[in-house]
Amino acid sequence: MARSDYKLCIGKNSINQLLLNPLFRHLFTLIFTILWINTAFSQNPIEGKKSGNKIPDSLKVGGNAPIILPDSSQVLPPDSSIAIVSDSLKKPPKKTALDTKVEYHAKDSLRFDVLGKKVYLYNDAEIHYGDITLKANYIEIDWTTNTLFAKGLPDSTGKIAGTPVFSEGDQSFRADSMSYNFDSKKGRIVQVITTQGEGNIHGGVVKKINETSYFIRDGGYTTCIDDHPHFLIKSNKLKVIQNDKIVTGPAYLTFEDVPTPLVLPFGFFPNKQGQSSGIIIPEYGESPGLGFFLKNGGYYFAINDNINLALRGDIYSRGSWGARANSFYKRRYKYNGSIEIDHNRVKQGDPDFPDFVEQRNYFVRWNHQQDPKARPNTNFSANVNAGSRNNFRNNLNSTTQEFLTNTFQSNIAYSQTLAGTPFSYSVNASHSQNTLNKTMDIVLPELTFNMTRIYPFKKKDKVGKQNMFEKIGVSATLNSRNTLTTFDSLITKPEVYENLDEKMRNGAKVNATANTSFKAFKYFTVTPSITGTSQLHTKTLRKVWDSDSLEYVNDTIQEFKVTGEWSANASMSTVIYGMLSFKKGGLRAIRHVFTPSWGLTYRPDFGTQQFGYFGSDNTLSSYSIYDLSIYGKPTSGEQGSFNLSLGNNLEMKVRSAKDTITGTKKIKLLDYFGATASYNFFADEFNLSDIALSARTTLFNKLNVNYTGTLTPYVLDTNYQRENEYRVNYDGKIGTITRSTIALGFNLNSQGQSTATQPNPATVQGTEDQLEEIRQNPQAYIDFNIPWNFFMNYNLAYNGLVDEDKITQSLTFNGDLSITPKWKVGFTSGYDFVGQELTQTTLNIYRDLHCWEARFRWVPFGQLRSYSIDINVKAAVLQSLKLNRKRDWYDY
Repeated sequence: MARSDYKLCIGKNSINQLLLNPLFRHLFTLIFTILWINTAFSQNPIEGKKSGNKIPDSLKVGGNAPIILPDSSQVLPPDSSIAIVSDSLKKPPKKTALDTKVEYHAKDSLRFDVLGKKVYLYNDAEIHYGDITLKANYIEIDWTTNTLFAKGLPDSTGKIAGTPVFSEGDQSFRADSMSYNFDSKKGRIVQVITTQGEGNIHGGVVKKINETSYFIRDGGYTTCIDDHPHFLIKSNKLKVIQNDKIVTGPAYLTFEDVPTPLVLPFGFFPNKQGQSSGIIIPEYGESPGLGFFLKNGGYYFAINDNINLALRGDIYSRGSWGARANSFYKRRYKYNGSIEIDHNRVKQGDPDFPDFVEQRNYFVRWNHQQDPKARPNTNFSANVNAGSRNNFRNNLNSTTQEFLTNTFQSNIAYSQTLAGTPFSYSVNASHSQNTLNKTMDIVLPELTFNMTRIYPFKKKDKVGKQNMFEKIGVSATLNSRNTLTTFDSLITKPEVYENLDEKMRNGAKVNATANTSFKAFKYFTVTPSITGTSQLHTKTLRKVWDSDSLEYVNDTIQEFKVTGEWSANASMSTVIYGMLSFKKGGLRAIRHVFTPSWGLTYRPDFGTQQFGYFGSDNTLSSYSIYDLSIYGKPTSGEQGSFNLSLGNNLEMKVRSAKDTITGTKKIKLLDYFGATASYNFFADEFNLSDIALSARTTLFNKLNVNYTGTLTPYVLDTNYQRENEYRVNYDGKIGTITRSTIALGFNLNSQGQSTATQPNPATVQGTEDQLEEIRQNPQAYIDFNIPWNFFMNYNLAYNGLVDEDKITQSLTFNGDLSITPKWKVGFTSGYDFVGQELTQTTLNIYRDLHCWEARFRWVPFGQLRSYSIDINVKAAVLQSLKLNRKRDWYDY
């Protein structure tokens, strides 16, 4: 196609016709108005970025509402973009104080005052300037002074709505009205509410003097989130320094706008993000037994984001005192833990009277966990609970559970799995302490080396079906440990550590097992195995005649001895199914699953018993030179036994209208019922062992029932000793039940759950610090999502080998009830059937007071009889604002 040139030729008549055209007049007015707006706002550009002398090619005025141009009846559609070419735009703009673009929009309308250089935004208006955001129903921007004003507007009912919300960075304000200057970044706010840390600041008039500080007149501080707070620490003068502190003049406490006589000369509130060091305000009160006290006071050190330290102490006017150090540490994706050291000195009674008691107690707790992702093949953990046995019986801050504890156990372990091999090892140090017999067992160290099952005969290249030999697996364990047993009161005495080689017991033990399994006769599973054990003994025992006492005495010889033993076993099992079907009625079928297992075991006699007149007064007795072995002496007596185990499961299927697919549902009648016994062919007497019985089931999906029992097939004499005669030959009965235990337990709650659940931090909303507090103190978490909850456990035990108290019973129960969405009552108790009285009973009442909370705890009777009433602010920043009244168990 040939190129063509086009020219626009306009004659005189054409110009007249164009000027008389109404559409042209409107278009000319629109272009002139836009040029005027651009010229008027060129010194303070609304949107855009300075770029030397370069002027943007277009001026965009957008919004969710139409733009109404002054002195014109024309309306531009929202979000319009108009290209303007003018000589006036080629002039370089003057310097402006706004170095960041200002973006704004409104839901209802956006109006420009060109002459006054103002912009008015109505209904859900928003302005964004850097990190500053303002939302209100009415916003006015004055580009002459670079200021803005915002307020709410009355709605259809006359109520003020859409009051300003101003945010800058992580700070936010709510107010009746506010003004702000973009140049000085100062503002004035009327009736403001702003969040600072865990609390809110209310102010009549607020003046923002710089980016981080502002003054408040006629204001107050509270942790209540309501616009009209339930309580307020009021002051006429406040200064807030962002991420630092809040300082007030003379302040007083008000409840529901009612002033109280609680007046402070000044107020100081921390306002830092994260942790901060500070004084821990102590509790005060009076104990009838110990005198006036200050408790749990001290200092908190926020060392860094990974570790903290709290030092607390107690002091009583009658001489008792306590000191504690507690530290939490955490390194994300690495490890976390806590350590607590407690020491106290308790004085009860008057020193001039014989009932005066003084005790010194200590206790150490350490818990450490390694994140599994830190080092996948290695792990280090610690759980230490060690101290004086009377610590929790005289500790000024012990709980009921700690008071009732009579054993302390600790374990520190390091383990590693050797990648690419079946080997792993662990190094442990542990301790076990019994507060009843006052003994303490210390194991240091304990070494364990494991080899998981390997298949030495398995072919590298799998060809066809595996044979029996390829399924042979071998596993082994090596264990070595060193133990010291002493009394807990002597553990700090130097004499305990004298001649340790004589007091310690140590040794090593190796266990190795080879087994396999295969099918026989299609329906049977055969499992043969052989186990070998070898022990290293470091000391032996000898009975030596003492010419002075004229009897045998023990003589310990430090020497190495090695013993070994082995056993072989072969078992066979199968599963038999039985079904009974019904064509009519709601019962459709009953299914019985029978699981028998039988086998043979052989073990030679590895006994090392020596018989003689070694007993007291030279009576006939026996002993083994390995009686002092840490793993025990070798097994005595040859064993060749036949083992039998019978297991049963019973279910039924009934019609169900709820199941629209099958129309039936399964109901378990018996989860398990079984019996086990063995017959030793090589025993001189009592060849048949006692028969062990067990059963378990769940009734109505609520009640868990467990049963265990022992039946002896022999005749019992008057002293309940077995005679080598079967009872079935004596009186025709199969045997005698010597022991039985029935345990019943159930949990009922309003959500239909049948098991107890602990609070799950994953389902609880809150900050990370709050969730961590729940993880560390789940007992302090009040869950109002479950209106009621009830737990019950009942145990009935029968012992047929004693004359008296053949039957013992125990009952424990606990629960809670949400009376209203704000009231919750909890209880824990039990019943002693021997004493025919209630056991340790606790009543807890909790009241949610919105920003406050009230707790009442009462132990009405027993050794721990006590009560406490606490009313306190929920927020941790005002944890010292509380009322406490208590009487502890040691005060009675």
